[in-house]
Amino acid sequence: MGDNRTIRVDVRVVAATNRDLLDEVARGSFREDLYFRLNVVPIDLPPLRQRTGDIPDLVDFFIRKYAQSNKVAVSTISSDAIAALERYSWPGNVRELQNYVERAIVFSQNGHLALENFPKQLVSGAPMRLPRGGGKDSNSLCQELVTLGLQAAGDTANNLHERIVSQVEREVIAQVLRTCQGVQTKAATRLGINRNTLHKKIDEYHLESEPSSEA
Repeated sequence: MGDNRTIRVDVRVVAATNRDLLDEVARGSFREDLYFRLNVVPIDLPPLRQRTGDIPDLVDFFIRKYAQSNKVAVSTISSDAIAALERYSWPGNVRELQNYVERAIVFSQNGHLALENFPKQLVSGAPMRLPRGGGKDSNSLCQELVTLGLQAAGDTANNLHERIVSQVEREVIAQVLRTCQGVQTKAATRLGINRNTLHKKIDEYHLESEPSSEA
């Protein structure tokens, strides 16, 4: 005889979007029945520019996170840097803030984050725009990155490879992992390295790889 027992699976779904799903339903680009299945306990989280009071706490969290992962003793941030962060419009939301804090930590000195450690657009208040059309190519941007890294390191630094090349390598691996949803086999293929090498780099750079169902 077959086993007719019923197996019950308890599932909780957490979904997030930056779009108004009711508008998407009205346009026919999102299923109405799925909307009502998901819309049980909605939480409306305003963009960062509308809750600048959260910025100091977020900055403190990211400082502790990236100071530890980059093995940098950073514990303070200047008041003018915080003020500039609070004035900025944050088109990239919290992710943009996170990236800027990590960048500032890499270029910081003496355990202190100053305004000059952050991108220039924070001072002007104008969001960074990526070049289009006749803008700078990747080689020009790479040259600027190296120049910036050399300037930040100073004339007496003797770890330029670690400060600059390793920083770029870490960012490449981190972004590819994100685009591959943390699947290391797929990311290794995209990067052109074997999975064992990728695993060592993830450990070396303290990157968080999302769990996957791969063997």
